[in-house]
Amino acid sequence: MSGVGRVALVVEDEPSVLDFVVTLLGETGWRVDVASGGREGFESVRRNSYDLIVSDMRMPDGDGEEFYRTVLRHDRKLARRFIFITGDTATNEAWSFLEGTETPLLEKPFSPHSFEDAVHRVLSATLSHATS
Repeated sequence: MSGVGRVALVVEDEPSVLDFVVTLLGETGWRVDVASGGREGFESVRRNSYDLIVSDMRMPDGDGEEFYRTVLRHDRKLARRFIFITGDTATNEAWSFLEGTETPLLEKPFSPHSFEDAVHRVLSATLSHATS
């Protein structure tokens, strides 16, 4: 699914993962903003409109769950626009949170195909929700 005319926010503190995700999105036409942690990511959400938000679960400046909850307090519609990335075995609480969000989750390392599939699922859900 083309990203031309769409804007994504990638919230990730690991440079290699950040570069990988930004490259994948850029190859399909997305304009991409980046943030290294949850607080910086939320400031971007307050200033801009996003079609997709890709967030790591563990970051030094606000974890993925805190970031997600803060964003939803700002704009509930963004709940369907998230993809989470995790690089380790999450706690039971984190897994419960992730299952409750019904958002795509990618475990590092992930393939380009897995990422593209997650983006497609988010865009499809967003489009079907907008037309219903």
